[in-house]
Amino acid sequence: MNEINKGIKLLSKIKNFLTEFKELYLNRKMLVIGAIGYGSGIPFTLVFITYTFRLAESGINLRDIGLFGLAGLPFTIKFVWSPLVDGMRIPILYKLVGQRRSWLVLSQIFLIGIICKFGFLNPQTDLRTIVYYAIALAFVSATYDIAYDAIRVEMLEADRQGAGAGMAIMGYRIGMLMSGGISLIVADVYSWKTAFFFIGTTLLISTIATLFAKEPTKHIVEQDGKTHWLEWCKTFMVKPFLSFIQQHKNWVVVILFAVLYKLGDAMLGKMANPFYQQMGFTKTEVAEITKFYGFGMTIIGSIIGGWAVYKFGLMKTLLYFGILQMLSNLTFVWQAHMGHNTLALTAVITIENIASAMGTAAFTAYLSSLCNVRFTATQYALLTSFMSLGRWLTNAPSGYMVDKVNGLGLSWETYFTVSTLLAIPGLLLIRYLNCPDIKKIKVMQSAES
Repeated sequence: MNEINKGIKLLSKIKNFLTEFKELYLNRKMLVIGAIGYGSGIPFTLVFITYTFRLAESGINLRDIGLFGLAGLPFTIKFVWSPLVDGMRIPILYKLVGQRRSWLVLSQIFLIGIICKFGFLNPQTDLRTIVYYAIALAFVSATYDIAYDAIRVEMLEADRQGAGAGMAIMGYRIGMLMSGGISLIVADVYSWKTAFFFIGTTLLISTIATLFAKEPTKHIVEQDGKTHWLEWCKTFMVKPFLSFIQQHKNWVVVILFAVLYKLGDAMLGKMANPFYQQMGFTKTEVAEITKFYGFGMTIIGSIIGGWAVYKFGLMKTLLYFGILQMLSNLTFVWQAHMGHNTLALTAVITIENIASAMGTAAFTAYLSSLCNVRFTATQYALLTSFMSLGRWLTNAPSGYMVDKVNGLGLSWETYFTVSTLLAIPGLLLIRYLNCPDIKKIKVMQSAES
């Protein structure tokens, strides 16, 4: 009888979980968020990760590949022009689709053009031109992210931000799968030109999703069309930062946490493709294991992470998932020891992708919870700019550390161990954060707005 009761309770728990899962993820808002997130995942991965494979193939040394990442500096300083996304209305497009969606559509048009242009550039003869286009792409892609993050946060209730983060990661990772996996296979079978043209045109998926999204209205600050420029600057450039400082007394700790929480992950990812190449993995093997299979593991981690934030709150998930994503870096030390072993790489990607996705879901939900809905674009851009700062701080030294000829020449085992240790400072800061119950944030934000 006891066994029957236990079975009934287990079935009841499974039913409740499936119902909760359906309510959280299977709705129009979440699907739109995922589809727009697809466009966010393409540019950075395609140019600053996948393209490093082509640079390595063309004989560009690892030190210069690391320095190439500095072209992504706009991701770090995007808060500088983020007030424009909050307060500047794009002629014609604003009347057609609204404030947030007009910035998304304009960014998508430019991204398609720049990505297609990359296919016609040769690293051996056009390296300087490639850097210029990479800077332009980073600027436009950062603007896209500003508008996307704002519309995502504003579309969702506070207690759905964790699930929204999970869907954003899912869409982003599908974009990464295309730009980091499919693009490699297309380049292997056809050419890099074909790969870039194909991936660029798939951004139309995000454009269609943008048109189906409902334009948020709670972020709008009324303008009469005659607002003096000083008043505009005060409203959209000064107030967002003052509001953030006043709202979060521990704002210095918050900023440091934004920089440090994903630092170990950033250092790991920067040299991943050159590492695979030196281990003897082919482009197709890298695509199949780290992109296609890795995509599935990331989806699992994203779903678990978003659900865990909803069930257990921010503090616990930030800490426990942060520890897991730190320890997952050590699996690459084992991979370096194993060398060209596809079974080992599969195990490494399983552990690292799930742990990293769970940590990202909790981290994104936390950053979303900090924003005042009147200045979402500016405040979220400020936080993610500092998050990107950690990523770009690892760019130049990453290549220098492992370059045998022009750098320190560290072993891959040492490099990945250092990346693990870099995650510790971010974990130590969690105890100093204010992480209110996720279900109470909605009440707090309503009072602020």
